[in-house]
Amino acid sequence: MTDVASMAGSAIIERYAAGETAGRPVVLEGMVNESCGPGRGMCVIARADASGLASMSVDFCREMVPDVALVVDSHGRGATVPSRIKAKRVIPVDRADLQDYRAMERHWEGCQTLVSFETWYHWPMAAHARRCGLRTVLFPMWECSSDLDVQQADTIVCVSDQDLKHYPLNGLQFSGKSVRHDWPINPAIFNRGEKNQKLRFVHNCGTFGLNNRNNSDAAIAACASVTKHGAEFLCRAVEQPEFKPAAQIEVVDLPREHLFSGVDVFVFPVGMPGLCLPTSETSALQIPTVVMDLPQWAAWPDHMRVPVKRVDYADIGSRRVEYARPDLDAFISILSDLASGRAPLTPPPPGPSWSDFKAFWNTSIAGA
Repeated sequence: MTDVASMAGSAIIERYAAGETAGRPVVLEGMVNESCGPGRGMCVIARADASGLASMSVDFCREMVPDVALVVDSHGRGATVPSRIKAKRVIPVDRADLQDYRAMERHWEGCQTLVSFETWYHWPMAAHARRCGLRTVLFPMWECSSDLDVQQADTIVCVSDQDLKHYPLNGLQFSGKSVRHDWPINPAIFNRGEKNQKLRFVHNCGTFGLNNRNNSDAAIAACASVTKHGAEFLCRAVEQPEFKPAAQIEVVDLPREHLFSGVDVFVFPVGMPGLCLPTSETSALQIPTVVMDLPQWAAWPDHMRVPVKRVDYADIGSRRVEYARPDLDAFISILSDLASGRAPLTPPPPGPSWSDFKAFWNTSIAGA
């Protein structure tokens, strides 16, 4: 703790170093004695709340072990828990700290690469890092990352075809390079739980999703049909969704490691193109998963893909986003066939491993 406190340049870091924030003790258990492997010489801007970006940050730091992790309290989804991040030095910061360039220079001293996910939180800081000689690497999310964030990246790592497709086509003045690799998942971090006596279908509507992107209303209506074949249906949510469901919602606050415990079939017809962490996770776990018939799942089993009935559009900032809506009759038929045994419970194709990703990083980024 003394090492973190000595580097503190703001009140929030001092509160963490004192062991208090929002009245809760903080122990930086993620700190390691030394970095090794791909993370040496790397500073990562990370999140450690309950968001998908935090899951990516936690996974990346656990596998790559950077020299420095700046854990941003973005006041996003849930509490920020810096101890989830593994790095040689774990330094909690808030957005205001990122504007203190002298403090930032002390934080990333000795590093050659600055990495972040979706955003830099303060893009001039990334521009300053480049002036200081650091190479900047951003994992953009096509529907959320701003053009200014992307412009400050020497390399953008696209984890979906939609990300790779988006940036060359939106007129962005981007002088860096784009590389493509699917996001890896380590299946060992998940607890699958006990085998069920009945076949269990689970839909996770999260917080319902912006613009109903998870198609939770259709999933709930379709899943209700599986019980007539003796199967179970659970619909989980982090909080009560803002809609009137056709079935009982199990509001749970499960750690990510237990999200797929007891799941035989995962039903997740998300209708938006781009990275989908839950389906990346079920791919790694080899859990049969029902998805929408969209290009990103073209290699998944035909009988597990729900046809698109129509496409809706909504604006997210400056982005015009497509939301595919399922054919409900076809959806019900697919689930009925799976629940009755008329169709096999076929797992999706496996995704990349972290060994694959590290080899890609060493070749396409670190060695470029």
